[in-house]
Amino acid sequence: MIYIFFLLFILGTCLGSFISCVAYRYKLGISIIYPRSFCDNCSQTLQHWQLIPIIGFILQKGKCHFCKQKIPLSSTVIELAIGVIFIFNTIIIANTNLIFTSLLVVWLTLISLEDYYTLSVDLITLEYGGLILLIFRFHTVITNLKANFLIIILFTIILISCNLLNKFGTADTILIVFSFLLLGFYNTLVVILLSCILGIISYLIKRDFSASHPFIPYLSLSILIIFYATNIFKIPINRVGDN
Repeated sequence: MIYIFFLLFILGTCLGSFISCVAYRYKLGISIIYPRSFCDNCSQTLQHWQLIPIIGFILQKGKCHFCKQKIPLSSTVIELAIGVIFIFNTIIIANTNLIFTSLLVVWLTLISLEDYYTLSVDLITLEYGGLILLIFRFHTVITNLKANFLIIILFTIILISCNLLNKFGTADTILIVFSFLLLGFYNTLVVILLSCILGIISYLIKRDFSASHPFIPYLSLSILIIFYATNIFKIPINRVGDN
């Protein structure tokens, strides 16, 4: 079993490194394929050993091998976090939900990083990633639609109207609709409330009320909290009749 945990940790760190790279390149507006990875400070092309998740950071002692500039810790933290989450998922989740939950974590982390860097999200990543995940949980989607079809449609119309009035972002709207289909209407209301609370806390900590702040990271974290609570730990947050 220890070998499985080790392999899953390696897989998680590699995916964490990949999504960090994708999000950063999205920020720079360059391809995820070309050019090869490079130092942010000196633009020197990185060697293969420098790209090994976590280990590359340790071997370089947290500094670029070429220019000795400090390497941002964020990518390494994400690599470690995704690796640990993959092990955690393996311990507590049945095989049928393991792949879905792990992909959900990776997808939400990616779009959160993109929003954090640029206050925007690649709609292809957002829409197709969400669609693939919903297909994984097709039965849950159908159940939630049957239980709350009219109220979900009404709330979606309200969200779209807010979006057209520039009161709400397109990516935020799409992610909330995704939450409706995955978690159900009432659980999604909890997601929105929790997201707003997290956003307010962030505002108070940063004390920068003039600047725009990304909302996708708060939505993503809230979706994961409610998903784990209701689907993994079976905490009855939702109302009776809402699945």
